[in-house]
Parts: sequence; C-alpha cells; structure tokens
Amino acid sequence: MLHITDTHLHLWDLSRFRLPWLDAVPALQHDVAWQDYPTGDRNGRWRIDRALYVEVDVAPDQRQQEADYLRELCEDPANSVCGGIISMDLQQPDAVARWREAGLFHRRGKSGRHVLHVPGQPPGSCLTPVFISNVIALGDAGLCFEACVRNEELGDVARLARQTPRTDIVLNHMGIVDAERLRHDADYTRRWRRTITSSARSPAL
Repeated sequence: MLHITDTHLHLWDLSRFRLPWLDAVPALQHDVAWQDYPTGDRNGRWRIDRALYVEVDVAPDQRQQEADYLRELCEDPANSVCGGIISMDLQQPDAVARWREAGLFHRRGKSGRHVLHVPGQPPGSCLTPVFISNVIALGDAGLCFEACVRNEELGDVARLARQTPRTDIVLNHMGIVDAERLRHDADYTRRWRRTITSSARSPAL
C-alpha cells in the first residue's frame, strides 16, 4: 500500500466563514468538510495517512477564526489533518512578529500564505521591502512561505527566494498553470517550462 501525506487540503464551512471569491464560482458554493475527503481506495492500493489544511482566503477579519479552526481540526482524531498553512497579510509591517507576540501561532501552523494571484495583488507585490521582511521572519520562526502566484509571475518568486534564503518557499499549484493551455498552446507550455525550470534552481524554492 502507498502511504500518502497530502500537503494541500482545502476545507470550508460556509456557516462559519465568508469566502468572498466564491461569489464568482457557483459550483463551489457549498461546504467542503473533512467527511467528504476520501482517504483511501476500496482496493487498498493507497491511503492518505496525514493531511495539511491550507487556508482558503477567508474574509480578512476571519483569519484568526480560521487559525482556530485549524487547531480544532488537528485536535479531532476522527480526521487526518495534522497541521496546516495559515493566512497572513504579509503586506503589513511586522505582520509575522505581531502574530507571534500575540500568541496567535500554534504548533500546528507549518507555514504562512498570502494569496498573490488575485486582482488586488499586482505583479511585484511580493517584492516590496515589507513583504520580503515578513517572509524572512517566517523562516526565522521555523515556518515556510506558501507562494500562490500567477504563472506569469514565477520570476517574482524566484527573485523573492534569492532575497530570503533562510526561508523555504513552497510553490502552490505548479505556479497556477492552465492545464488546458498546456495541452493545446505550445508557446504557453514552453514559457511555463522555462520559468518553472528557472525557479527550481533556487535551493529554497
């Protein structure tokens, strides 16, 4: 049997959290609970032993509640969630330091994520001095940074990695690549391969 650790699991309870981005995605406007999550196949070929919850871009005023939700999931032996990625606003000065000083991080938090692929985040958003300082602070705290960026901005992440060598950076969704275009657009595929290969040269990424 293949034993798996799933490092990217999204769950949400719409009676508890507001996810503004769901307004544009009707197909996902329903709860996604851990009870809906398959942890193995009927033939016993694989099993998911552990999973990391990844923040779901809740309304900014609910970030702390989402961190509490992660703690609850981890303390519930009925599911396989053993840790997770917390949403943070890394464009705020000393964001990581303030979270730590307030005791808002807990041992189940493995990484911080600031979603960068949305309209309100223009190219280069992760390269400001404040953002870079916060990513460095994540590494100093023993935490990773989750890079959720548009495919065209993978170069920004590579530049960020060069300036934050003590922080491990986890690239989400292969750089949010368009799978359909990979199948039918040769130029798009070449550009993606070139940028993902270049990004992979960074030891911290």
